[in-house]
Amino acid sequence: MTGYYTIFSAKSNPLCLPLLMGLHGLAVPGFTAHLALVNPVVARCEQFFTQSASDIQVAIADAKDPRISFVGSGFTDVNAIFVPGTGFLWGLNALLQPEDPVANQRRPQCDQVFPNPLEIAPREQCYRASAGHPNVAGARQYAGQILKALGH
Repeated sequence: MTGYYTIFSAKSNPLCLPLLMGLHGLAVPGFTAHLALVNPVVARCEQFFTQSASDIQVAIADAKDPRISFVGSGFTDVNAIFVPGTGFLWGLNALLQPEDPVANQRRPQCDQVFPNPLEIAPREQCYRASAGHPNVAGARQYAGQILKALGH
């Protein structure tokens, strides 16, 4: 069972935080200093990472099945979203377009799933579904961690 990672870290570009929050329907009020939100968001991301790893390991222990083991992602703060050059997660560009190479293929499928004009929010979120998920380098990192756990 693989663990998660810190999506937004202290190494992430803080000016991109509103992009990530907006993706999930959370608007940053104009009168709020965006940078004031960074520390609480980073803390919550780290809390999710730590707590999820702990909870997954407890669930594995409770299963009492020797075939199941925990494999951490091996991601660090420099692998979070919006960390240029070392990020292991897909992000969004300045025009809020997803960075993954299959975004254009996903778009008509999102249109099909959310055809109603009033479904603009879920449709737009679907277009950007890759944001915060492992990119090619992140997938390689996971594969390496899994192979190491298997003794390869």
